[in-house]
Amino acid sequence: MGSITPAIDIEAAVMKPDGRVLKVYRARGVDTEYYAMYWGYYRAFIPAYMNALIAGCADLRKQIEADRENLNKLIR
Repeated sequence: MGSITPAIDIEAAVMKPDGRVLKVYRARGVDTEYYAMYWGYYRAFIPAYMNALIAGCADLRKQIEADRENLNKLIR
């Protein structure tokens, strides 16, 4: 019958104990789920938002992992 495609913007900051921001990472999670008129298939927004959030967090983790050396230098 239709679909839903949510996009979630996520931001994470690496900070020093004094509150100074060292680096900010941004990601966008997107997912598409389809729904129908069958019993149980009308609430596609729940898995769509959850999957978009999971995808955005996975992207953030990849960015931070790729930037590990620079982060270690900034922290020291």
